Amino acid sequence: MRRLRTFVAVAELGTVSRAALHLRISQSALSRHISDLEGELRVRLFDRIGRRLVLTAIAEDLLGDCRSVLSQVGSLGEWVDVLRRGDRGVLKVAASPQMIESVLSTLLPRYSARFPNVQVRLTEALGPSQVALLERGDVHLAIRHDQGVNPGLASHALQPDEILAACHPAFPIGPADMIDIGRLAVHPLLLPEPGYSMRVQFNAACRLAHVKPNIAFETARPTPC
Repeated sequence: MRRLRTFVAVAELGTVSRAALHLRISQSALSRHISDLEGELRVRLFDRIGRRLVLTAIAEDLLGDCRSVLSQVGSLGEWVDVLRRGDRGVLKVAASPQMIESVLSTLLPRYSARFPNVQVRLTEALGPSQVALLERGDVHLAIRHDQGVNPGLASHALQPDEILAACHPAFPIGPADMIDIGRLAVHPLLLPEPGYSMRVQFNAACRLAHVKPNIAFETARPTPC
């Protein structure tokens, strides 16, 4: 790229001295760049007429392409700066269907208003399937309920997620605002099947409390028509 810039500068300014001053390099370094470029391309780029350098016929044909390459590289650098700021591009997110419906459905409109040039693509995935998507590079971010599955992936803890327990009003399971998982697990429970994110949370809480839940029934996912 440095040699191409040197070639274009000499072609536009006509002399080595002017081009060297414009590029802020010595004349000897500039002449070396031109010589190296001619050796790489195996063509002569300039004819010397007096103190001026005149483009050869081949060089005249190459000049437009060289300007185009330099312009594209400059545009690429600007585009990389835009992507680095994070306010443009595509963000691929994997999350459970429940997370997409309950949280992301309200979050994404606000995110879109703040970052209108970022396109968010959602993928429904749970547990190990999220890890596979991340490892393949199919998604940039996964929102999940268990941590530490893969030491090669970074994680950031979000705010606690609440689970609602429904029962008869007369059932003695504890205060209204919070239920101890140890007291709840001994009763017959109706829970979603293991594929649901809420079930993943519940199972993790039971493991942390060292209790084995009494699961009486499991609800299956509805079959699409």
